[in-house]
Amino acid sequence: MQILSVGSKETLVQVPIEKAAAGGIPIQCCMEQAVRIVQQYNLEEEHPFLLTDSWTREPTTRNMVYLLHRGKVGDPLMGRMLERTVDAEFYPSLLKHISFAMAGFGSVRRVFGRKNGRDGFEHFIGTLRMASGAVVQIEWMQTNYLEPVWEFDISGSEGNMQYRSEPAQSFLWEKASGSLSREGENKQLHYNETQRITARELKGLDDIGAMLIQSCSRNEVQEVEVQG
Repeated sequence: MQILSVGSKETLVQVPIEKAAAGGIPIQCCMEQAVRIVQQYNLEEEHPFLLTDSWTREPTTRNMVYLLHRGKVGDPLMGRMLERTVDAEFYPSLLKHISFAMAGFGSVRRVFGRKNGRDGFEHFIGTLRMASGAVVQIEWMQTNYLEPVWEFDISGSEGNMQYRSEPAQSFLWEKASGSLSREGENKQLHYNETQRITARELKGLDDIGAMLIQSCSRNEVQEVEVQG
């Protein structure tokens, strides 16, 4: 299958992208580049992208979505994602977490965000109210003083799932009955797939991300327009 690959630091060139758009050729790139392409070029809504840096393509977090959809924790009630990073772009990271939240919990209906910072430290907390009634919290920190870490927690009516990238790559699924299962202990992450997403879905992610940023500046809840 023909694919147009665009590197994360590559300058966007109009002609190859327009040719890909005309031929329906999938564009493989990072989240940040995908959003830039959707913003700058007139693509069909269903034009495919293959994201190289999405959380929903990472094996452990993809397994969390799979278990969530299989009802292993019952009715989903709450999700929490934390990213503590060094020298990373905030907005692409935010969109990655929104994408993961929607993959596991469905559509977003309401958003609220708070962001602040001081020397060597930035902090953001965003709250997503999903159409199902579940609540998802996204927390992002950038600091020069602490090592990177990623945490994912999902709670449902019948159990919990947790993933933490530090100090060891681990995955925990704990049912309310007390039984538990561990996978991936002390294993390195292997990114071996891309997430397929359409231009329309990317535009939706970008809209929600923009609402969260607007919420930060206005200090008020933003309602997500219901599609269709």
